[in-house]
Amino acid sequence: MAAGRQGGQRLVDAARLLTCPEHGDERRGHDERVGVVDVTVVTQDAWTTEPGISLGGKGSTTTYGFDLKEKDFLGTGRQLSLAHASGTQRSTSVVEYMDPNLLGPYWSGDIAYADNSDGYEERVEIARPFVSFLDPRAVDVLIDHLTQNDQIYQDGDTYARFRQRHFDALARYTLAL
Repeated sequence: MAAGRQGGQRLVDAARLLTCPEHGDERRGHDERVGVVDVTVVTQDAWTTEPGISLGGKGSTTTYGFDLKEKDFLGTGRQLSLAHASGTQRSTSVVEYMDPNLLGPYWSGDIAYADNSDGYEERVEIARPFVSFLDPRAVDVLIDHLTQNDQIYQDGDTYARFRQRHFDALARYTLAL
């Protein structure tokens, strides 16, 4: 770690980022002597696999869904989730991958693909949030592509069909003053 006046703050920031509160980790920092920072990291086991299921009905149609999310994929801190839902107008299957260190420390990534009964969606996001008072910048890049086939009904029959294509992009750089 960096030495000097800012070294202690950098060490405390590093300890804060080493652990993940949603996994049940706890972190504490305290000064032992002037100029020396001792950081104790205490962890505990927690369930990281989250299964989900839903079942319902609307009129004479049965709706259902299930998902499986692994919040610590292969012990790496990465998240992988699979989901499927069937509703009254659409069925959706989604695969999503989230990596808290995609391009290195502090750079997170979120990649998702959804295959819908009426189209598909692809999304990629790369972000670097504010992580310390000593590094006051944040970056966010998002690309989202959606293709959807829609229908308009009249008297219970399909009256018209059309396709929507949306492409959204976001690039943001933020500097704290």
